[in-house]
Amino acid sequence: MVPVLTLFLAAAPRAYSAQVSLQVDTPVLSEGQSVGLVLTVTDTSVRNGPPRFGVPAGLQAEFESQQQQQLMLNYNLTTSTMYRYTLTALKAGEYVIPPVAVQTAAGGLVTGPVTVHVQPRGASSAGVNELTGELTDGVRWVGQEVVYHLRFATDRQIQNGNWVAPEGKGFAVDPALEHVITNGTLGEGGTPVQVRDLYLPLRFTEAGTITIPGGALQAQFPVERTRRRRGQLEQLFPEMGMLMEMRSDVFSAETLTRTLKEPPKAGRPADWSGLVGTFQLTSHVNGAPDSGPMRVNVGDTVTIAVDLVGNAPVAGVKLPALQGDGFRVYDDQPVATGVIRDGAIVATSSFKRAVVPERPGPLTIPAISVPTFDPVTGTYVVLHTEPLVLDVQGAAATAQVASFSSGAAPAADLGATDELLPVRTEPSLSPPWPGRWALVLLAPGALALAGVGVRAAVARRAAQAPGTRALDFGDLPDDPHDRLSGLEQIFREAVAPGLGVGAAAVRGEDLARLGPLAEEAQAVYRLLERARYADGGGAERAAVQDLEAALRAFVRRLA
Repeated sequence: MVPVLTLFLAAAPRAYSAQVSLQVDTPVLSEGQSVGLVLTVTDTSVRNGPPRFGVPAGLQAEFESQQQQQLMLNYNLTTSTMYRYTLTALKAGEYVIPPVAVQTAAGGLVTGPVTVHVQPRGASSAGVNELTGELTDGVRWVGQEVVYHLRFATDRQIQNGNWVAPEGKGFAVDPALEHVITNGTLGEGGTPVQVRDLYLPLRFTEAGTITIPGGALQAQFPVERTRRRRGQLEQLFPEMGMLMEMRSDVFSAETLTRTLKEPPKAGRPADWSGLVGTFQLTSHVNGAPDSGPMRVNVGDTVTIAVDLVGNAPVAGVKLPALQGDGFRVYDDQPVATGVIRDGAIVATSSFKRAVVPERPGPLTIPAISVPTFDPVTGTYVVLHTEPLVLDVQGAAATAQVASFSSGAAPAADLGATDELLPVRTEPSLSPPWPGRWALVLLAPGALALAGVGVRAAVARRAAQAPGTRALDFGDLPDDPHDRLSGLEQIFREAVAPGLGVGAAAVRGEDLARLGPLAEEAQAVYRLLERARYADGGGAERAAVQDLEAALRAFVRRLA
C-alpha cells in the first residue's frame, strides 16, 4: 500500500505555481515579547540557504529553524518549505517589514509587506500577556541578597512554560536557596487570567552600576492550524479534533539597573563575617527559671539554644568562641534553613551550645555577639544575647558530655590527671564486666566482622561503573523534579574537592577556580540552572535529561 501511495504522490501534478509569503504569528506585540515570523516557499527551492532580510529598527529577527511539508489538495501535491524566524519587539511603535526578495529555482520571488504594532510595557489591560520583573527595594550594597520577582499574566491558554534566569556581571543566582514557582488564576466571570510567578534569590557581588537583564519566559500556547498547514489526515477527517498545534512565544522582562557600594571600612568590626541584612539574635536556656540565677551542679550540662534569623542566608555562620574560666564548652553542628516566603527571604541558623561547669560558686557565661551590616541604615550592628548567670553547687569533679560533637569553640586545657569522655555521635553499649576483659573477648569477633565488611564494600565498589562509583547515578528517582535534586547534589560533590569547600557551599561564581575543568563545569552549571527553571511538563524532563548526559561525561573526566 505504501509504495503505491508513494508512486501516486510522485506522479501527481503540482497544485500551485511557485510562490513565497511572509506571516507573523501575531501582529500585536508588547515590548520584550518574541513571536514567530514564518517565510514560506511553495513548490520551489531556495538558493543559497535560508533567506536573509532586514527589519526596521525597534524590531529584531533571528533565524531559528526550517521544515518541509507536503500536502495533497484536490489530488494535487504541493510542497512547502517553512523558514521560521524569531521576531523580538525592542521598542514600542508601528512598524512595516518591507517585502522580502527570495532567490529560488523558479526565479526571483517577492513577499508582501508585514505590519507589526508594538505596545509599550503596561499598555495592555492589567499587564495581560506581559512579563514584568522587579527587585526587592533598598538594593544598595555589595553582599546583599534579595528576591528577583518575575510575573507573567495571560488571558490565553498556556500549556507549558520554561523560565530563564537573568545572567550578567556583578550578581549571581544563589544555588543554595531554592527558587519558588507559583501558578494561579485571577478574575471572576468573563475570561480568567492565568498568572505565573518566579521568585529568585539574587546576590550582588561587585560595586558600581550593575545591569540586570530581564529574565524571560518561553511559553507554549495551542493555536488552530490554517487550512494550508493542516495534515492530510486532518483534512480528510476533521472530526478527529487534531486541528491544534503548539506555538511558542518568548516574553522578556525589562532591564533593571542598580548602583552598588562596598560596605564602609569605617566602623567595621574586626570579626565581621560579611553578613549583610536585617537580623535578630535570640537565645534561651533549657530549664532556666523565670527569675534569679539558674541552679546547677558541677558536671551538669547546661544547653544554650541560639537562633540567628534574618532576610539573607546565614548558612556557614559560626558563633564566636566563649572565653572564660570554670567551664567547658561544646558546640553542636548548626542547622541552617532558608526559604523564599511571600516574596522575601527568611533564613534561620539554629545553634546548640553545651556549657559544663567545673567548679562550685557563682559562674557567669559571657554573652554571644554577632556583627552584621544593616543595608537599611548603612551601619554595622552588633547583635548580643544576654549573659548567663549560674549558681553552681557541689564539689569540683570531672564533667562528662555525650550528646554534643566538638565544634569550633575550644575546650579548656586539661590537667595531667583530668579525664574527659570522648564525644560520641552514636549510642554506645557498656559491658557489665571490666573493660580490659571486654576488649579481650570482643577483639576476635570485631576483627572477623571488620573483614566481612571490608570484603562487602570492595565487592560493591567493584560492581559499580568507573567514574560513578561514589555518586550513585543508578539510585536517582524517575520523577524529573526529584531526579534534578539528586543530580544537583552529585554535581556539588564532584566539584567541591577542587574548590576546597563543602558540597553545600559550592557557588556558581566559584567554578572559574577549577582551572582546565572550569569551562566544562560552568557548562554543566548552566544546564543545571536551565533545568531548575523549567516549569514542569516535557520541558522539565528534557532539560533534566540534557543535564544528566553532560554531568555523566563531566564525572567521567574527573575520574
